[in-house]
Amino acid sequence: MTSPQKADVARANGSRSRGPRTPDGKARSARNATKLGLSLPMSLGPSDHRLYGDLIDLFGDEGADPDIASAAEMAAHAQLNLHMVRQAKQMAMRQASENLDQPFAFKKAIRLAASCERYEGRAFSKWKKAARRLSEAHLKLTERTKVTIAR
Repeated sequence: MTSPQKADVARANGSRSRGPRTPDGKARSARNATKLGLSLPMSLGPSDHRLYGDLIDLFGDEGADPDIASAAEMAAHAQLNLHMVRQAKQMAMRQASENLDQPFAFKKAIRLAASCERYEGRAFSKWKKAARRLSEAHLKLTERTKVTIAR
């Protein structure tokens, strides 16, 4: 059972943390997700397009089962997104290590690296989901092949 003192403290803390209230604060908060560009749809450069195609070929054969082709595209996209997020995190950590003697720059770089953690978790979750979907598509194809051969 929560004591009355704890309840009062929790109520006081809750009253202070209701998010931005001013238009300026709301606008600043709305820009938080675009700071690193990791929440935006992924745009691929020429080398990324090549890598994307190579990943699709690796995950699923050309002209293969439509389920496998779809799962391969999803897995390739998830792999590139995870790679992009990890590069951003690595860059932020590199900036932090280069600015050890400048407290403000160091703190800013560490905050960027910490914010990458959330995006990395989300990207890794999507990657795991894509890998499971690709695995399931391969298993279904294997089962269909076994049934066809058995007939």
